[in-house]
Amino acid sequence: MSELHLILSLGGNPKLDHHALYLLSPSSTPPTTTSNDAPSTSGTIFHVTGTIANGMIYESRPQTQPPEEEPGFLSKQLLGKTKLNAKELDELCKSITPPEKQFDGFKRIDKTSKLRRCQEWSSEVVEMLKKRDLLEAVE
Repeated sequence: MSELHLILSLGGNPKLDHHALYLLSPSSTPPTTTSNDAPSTSGTIFHVTGTIANGMIYESRPQTQPPEEEPGFLSKQLLGKTKLNAKELDELCKSITPPEKQFDGFKRIDKTSKLRRCQEWSSEVVEMLKKRDLLEAVE
């Protein structure tokens, strides 16, 4: 089973910090390591990029260095363990629509819908994993 983490990167405002999911490669995790502070070595990042003014796109990419070494890294939170490999998680992530353009200049396009950013998209992926019993809690 692979560890799934939530990664926060510097955005300048806690409400705007970038959220991404990080699947640690199984070979990178010692069986007894559950610490959120334990350095990781390699895995895959899953996230949406762009802005809510222009719309966002989904991206996944291999990560050969620990996310802790990325510029702007703030924190890593262990969400649980999953049986999914990177390719399977990528397919699940692709099934969740990235946030679309939500502003025309400074004007909201649809004031009746909630704003969706990378934070909401990441939460939707985690909720889908839980709903499908694909994410096990770690004690």
